[in-house]
Amino acid sequence: MLFYKRNILLALSVALIFIFSAHYAFNFTKNIASAKEVLFSQKPPISIYGKIITYPQETENSQKFVLSVEEVNQTKIKTKILVYFGKDKNFYKGEKIRILGKIKEPPSFEDFDYKNYLYRQGIVGVVYYPELKEVEEANFLYKIVNGARKKADKVFSESLPYPENYFVKAVILGEKRELPEKLKEIFNKSGIRHITAISGMHIVVLLNILTSFLIALGLWRQQAGLLSLFFIVLYIFFIGFQPSAVRAAIMGAGVIIAQIFGRLPDTTRFLLLAAVAMLLTNPFLIYDIGFQLSFLAAAGINYLTPFFSQKLKRVPNVCGLRDVLSMSLGAQVFTIPLLLYHFEYFSFLSFLTNILVVPLMPLLLGLGILALIFGFISSWLSFVVFLPLFIISRYIIWVASTFSQFTNFILNIKISLALVIFYYLCLFVLVRKILTKQKYWFLGT
Repeated sequence: MLFYKRNILLALSVALIFIFSAHYAFNFTKNIASAKEVLFSQKPPISIYGKIITYPQETENSQKFVLSVEEVNQTKIKTKILVYFGKDKNFYKGEKIRILGKIKEPPSFEDFDYKNYLYRQGIVGVVYYPELKEVEEANFLYKIVNGARKKADKVFSESLPYPENYFVKAVILGEKRELPEKLKEIFNKSGIRHITAISGMHIVVLLNILTSFLIALGLWRQQAGLLSLFFIVLYIFFIGFQPSAVRAAIMGAGVIIAQIFGRLPDTTRFLLLAAVAMLLTNPFLIYDIGFQLSFLAAAGINYLTPFFSQKLKRVPNVCGLRDVLSMSLGAQVFTIPLLLYHFEYFSFLSFLTNILVVPLMPLLLGLGILALIFGFISSWLSFVVFLPLFIISRYIIWVASTFSQFTNFILNIKISLALVIFYYLCLFVLVRKILTKQKYWFLGT
């Protein structure tokens, strides 16, 4: 009876969240349309005042950032635009600027609907190389973070050679957009592109390192857990609230809080909580491929890792081999159709490359954080850590480069949306059957 009531309550909660999200999405779309009408009715040049809300990202000949617009030609408005500037000026997240320029519709490309991609983020227009009229400094917290990021970027750029420096910056600082295209390609073809994204693995490793360190200092486990969460929130802020990191942090927070109160953590509900919290912030994240893959991979690891671990019980768990293989299989089963639908390819070698690479990721993350800390203190001190960090990153890139050449093991096929839906319906039935045998209902008990 208790089981029945709890699931009825959960179903009602999900229904209410869906209704609220639908209402929010409608208003979100309405506000974008209203902002577009105001912006594109102005005669250029337009005076635009707003706050920089993303870290400036350098391209080959320019830098770009998202501006949260507060005022256009003395008219109050709330929307977002993408701004391009030359590299001759330095901009920082949190600064408020006034620019004079022309707002254009986002461009569309033959193989990528860039306009729709920006609209889903609430970005309604693009301004290319405007005239800078005014700059207001960022607040104290943003100044600290901006300075720390600049120093961190310099530490990795100067202490590691190319392309290892870009790879480590992507893994530790979340700067995956700066990865060279060639490096992205070999990671994609070898099936280990996911290691360059800030994910649950990063958050778990950081939580374990922080908690162990704080306990060693004499704190109780509960105190160490809560303080570790505080540092994780700072880390998420530091890397710019990337969706995969936010999802992992919410789940990690749920697990730690459950442990503090002596409850068994329910990862299913924490996964749903993370998805709902992020979709309430921006309902159009549901269309983001990274968001979709991140949650599906997390769900696959959550539901199928115990199943595959049991099936692979004869595989020795040396250096976590069985665990890595089980998690990889769980994630792959949940993400294969989406990869084929969006990217039209899947590498069967990814199972092998993940075994060769993933066990080293906790060590890479730990060394990367230590290298960053030591680098802030002294470049000579950091050399001790950067040497093994270079060796590991060079090995990972070598694995990716080597296995990306075996093109015969890459499945190139485009599947329909109907087939994707059918696959997940069958997967739902299969997973429910597996979990029922384990006396575990799909939504948890």
